[in-house]
Amino acid sequence: MEDIRPLLEKVFADVLEKFAFMFSESVTPSDFFMDAPPFYRATISFSGPRQGTLSIAASGKFCNLLSTNILGEEEGSAPEAQACDSLKELLNVTCGEFLEKLSGPQVIYNLSVPDAVSWTQNQMQALADSDKAILLLVDNAPIILQGEIKK
Repeated sequence: MEDIRPLLEKVFADVLEKFAFMFSESVTPSDFFMDAPPFYRATISFSGPRQGTLSIAASGKFCNLLSTNILGEEEGSAPEAQACDSLKELLNVTCGEFLEKLSGPQVIYNLSVPDAVSWTQNQMQALADSDKAILLLVDNAPIILQGEIKK
């Protein structure tokens, strides 16, 4: 199976910097820590020449910071739904950029509408312990990226 983690991590870092003026830091499992709840996981699927999914799992703290940076609002003022929408939009942009880098700008993919759900600390930890996880910190908030190509 193709290891897409290095490309996905680079694309995410670039999108995060341009889209939200934030910077990610790759960390090892021993340096990764859980934030306080709540947690959210956004997922998007794609089909075309290749099929797969991408997801971002993050703390509510990160989602609020992301929303603040994207919309230029006061920190901590974003309602939960708006913060989740910001996470979904970050994933949507990341997926588009990732697929362009993976296959080239002429290749057409169909993307699903991103979905976000609440997650528990146990779900976050299980994903963090997975060998498919990309562990990051953004402004001292934990982020877990995951990508899978099925074909």
